[in-house]
Amino acid sequence: MSYYAIKIKGFKTLKRRLLRDGTPLKSLDSIFKKVVLKGERDLKTATIGKGDTRTGLTSRSWMISKKGRCDYRISNKTATKNGNYSIAEILDKGRGVVYPKKAKILYIPLTSKGTGKEGTYGIDFVLAKKSKAVKGRFFIKKEEDRASRALSRGIITLLRKAA
Repeated sequence: MSYYAIKIKGFKTLKRRLLRDGTPLKSLDSIFKKVVLKGERDLKTATIGKGDTRTGLTSRSWMISKKGRCDYRISNKTATKNGNYSIAEILDKGRGVVYPKKAKILYIPLTSKGTGKEGTYGIDFVLAKKSKAVKGRFFIKKEEDRASRALSRGIITLLRKAA
């Protein structure tokens, strides 16, 4: 499962000011919710992809879970077939060249019919000596930075309105 956390620059100062003013968490919750909804939408569009790397299932599986007041988590549970690797992390960070471990040739399914090792060679599956490396898109880091800035701006405007 892949999820991310937002870090706010100058959070210690903001926390001191919030505690001093007695700002209730209920008013902060709307700001958090707005940032999280925008973050989920941006992550969905970032994982859709273009051309051969279209990943609709990965894009649709971003979920928001609320743990408590002002405590949201965006996660993606899509994994590879054996469950060892998160597809969202592979799209984000990329991966190196893949070689076969036990056989001489790597079996690469192209369609759902090819996953069951049946079908037509070249249409449903191909055989290769290795699989190319895939460059990462680094969309999670960009979204963390954007959400951090948006959250900081939202809290600062709330404090200015209260003062």
